[in-house]
Amino acid sequence: GFSPLLFLYSNQLYPGIFAVAGALAVLVVLTGPVRKGCAKVFLSSLVVIALPMLHPRLLPLAGFLGVGIVLRIRSTPHPLFVAKGVAAMAAIGLAGHVLYHNHYSGDIWGPFKPGNAWEANVIDFGDLPMALCGQWLDAKIGLLNNSPIYVATLVGVVAMVWRRDRLLLLAIGLYVTTACVNALSIDWRFGYCLPSRFMVTPLPALLLPMAVTVDRALRGNIPLVFVLILGGCLGWDGIREVLSLTE
Repeated sequence: GFSPLLFLYSNQLYPGIFAVAGALAVLVVLTGPVRKGCAKVFLSSLVVIALPMLHPRLLPLAGFLGVGIVLRIRSTPHPLFVAKGVAAMAAIGLAGHVLYHNHYSGDIWGPFKPGNAWEANVIDFGDLPMALCGQWLDAKIGLLNNSPIYVATLVGVVAMVWRRDRLLLLAIGLYVTTACVNALSIDWRFGYCLPSRFMVTPLPALLLPMAVTVDRALRGNIPLVFVLILGGCLGWDGIREVLSLTE
């Protein structure tokens, strides 16, 4: 939280910040123990239903988390009751989306229809490989350029592959529905904002492998501790430079 990325955008009404907070809350419910009450499942469903209202590109993330909620319902004390409740909430949420967009723009699809809010060709598969690499390595907005601490994420991915950690599948799902979706935009650099804006939403996917790396470092891997400290210091230096800007 005290290094780029989150720090740079935490004082803005940016959809990615709300999406990260909501996704982390839902993930805590999905991966935590199920107790007697089902309130957390209902609250998580409410968060997932609200995500696409923040921005159309959050629809895939909402769908991915929604699948997780459906799977989680099976382990609740009263799955049929919970399933009916979540289905009713989803139906009301869908009706709310349709009515809102129809009232606001006269089109029930709202910004979800290409050409309504952006150009019809806003999705570009041709530049996807370059965009995915650029999100990490671009000279201006690249994540590793502006926050080297996230090299720990790459180390963590290698460790999770080596250990065959099934949580890696969760991280991949989150990354595909956030970073990869953002990379499909023809404006994936979004150069008029602070660096790495489109890497805010994938933070849960980045932090999961990073946690594996930090855990390994805390178990006595001194070189890894040094690398983490170095990456953190470089990130803090970047924050100091940003705070000195006039805007």
